[in-house]
Amino acid sequence: ITLSAGATAVRLEPNGRLRIPLVAAVAGQPAVGEHPYRLRLVGRDGAAVLERTGKVEYLGRRGRVVLNPVEDASVSRRYPAQNRASATELIVDGGNQKMGDSDHALAYLKFRLALAGKPVAARLRLYNAGNPSGSAGRVCLAEGPWSETGITYANRPRVGRELATLGAVAERQMVERPIPVEYLAGSELSLVIEPTSTDGVDYFSREGQKPPELIVEYELP
Repeated sequence: ITLSAGATAVRLEPNGRLRIPLVAAVAGQPAVGEHPYRLRLVGRDGAAVLERTGKVEYLGRRGRVVLNPVEDASVSRRYPAQNRASATELIVDGGNQKMGDSDHALAYLKFRLALAGKPVAARLRLYNAGNPSGSAGRVCLAEGPWSETGITYANRPRVGRELATLGAVAERQMVERPIPVEYLAGSELSLVIEPTSTDGVDYFSREGQKPPELIVEYELP
């Protein structure tokens, strides 16, 4: 793998910023994975004035797509008929004093799976909106139809098979968990995050600052 810069000579004012594109090219059959590189900006006197390191990832015969939810919402037992379609956060909470009490809340996410090949790996990525938790829920299949503008606690789909556990999540942390690819065979993946403790957590929704992501790798034809 070789890297070339879009400019070999630059003029940069003190405290200035300049974006220089890098172009990667592949020759032969490099190893699949991340390849480190070092970038040096050299002054006219030959001394390095800036050094940076980075990584180029080579996927080989795979493609990758990052999907955001097409629909998401959270529901709460305290407001069984309320719909929170436009909320910027998804609330997951087992309850106030005990699991299943009036503050019980779940989050639902739906992804469209328009893939260009057979999926071989998948990861769900969520961003904490500022409320940490020692036990931040489990990711399960949502069994039954629902819509972002119609779902409430009273009509929510049933919680199905568990796909991943989220564990402890720190404030503003990005949390990422693998999703079994056998559940990506259809055109849609419908998920529910069920609470695992009364230590509630908030994740950004698709309307929030950092929407959830489903990262899928697939075989190229």
